[in-house]
Amino acid sequence: HLSDLQETYKDKVTVIAVATQDQRGSTLEAVEAMVKEKGPAMGYTVAWDDAEKTRAAWLAAAGVRQVPCAFVVDGDGKIVFIHHPLFIDFPLGRLVAGKWDPVKGPEEMQAGFKRAQELIQMDRSMALSAFPAFEKDYPELAWTEAVRSRTGSGLQAVKLRMLLLAGREDDKASTYSLG
Repeated sequence: HLSDLQETYKDKVTVIAVATQDQRGSTLEAVEAMVKEKGPAMGYTVAWDDAEKTRAAWLAAAGVRQVPCAFVVDGDGKIVFIHHPLFIDFPLGRLVAGKWDPVKGPEEMQAGFKRAQELIQMDRSMALSAFPAFEKDYPELAWTEAVRSRTGSGLQAVKLRMLLLAGREDDKASTYSLG
């Protein structure tokens, strides 16, 4: 997911994962081995926090106790969003587009998740009619892992199934992959 975000936003965003020693056996050597094993598929930067200074400066300072945790920092160096990494697609997309409001943004994101849940529960023909508006209003949520984790199903797979069940095995259906 982080590699996908780095690829999507290339020169506009820098994705950095910070690892530190923990009770589960994360060591510098283990992190280096993981990065080497993943090779070019790991398209983002990984940093090692040897003395847990980063943890203190970011997580503790923000009152965050749960990891993984992602911080979205704008071009002025201000933290504009803190959440699990699965949920950063929406603020990143809006931030890059110049549309992210750190106060209203989380509410807009929750409204998008609620709308995604409604789409999944709709009658097939109603959902197919509603998808274009959802994709227009919430393009950052339309295919994200966050929607999958919040709704139990990815919208891309749901839309593909709906198109196929509706007998639409045309180009529209073929543009959606399950991968």
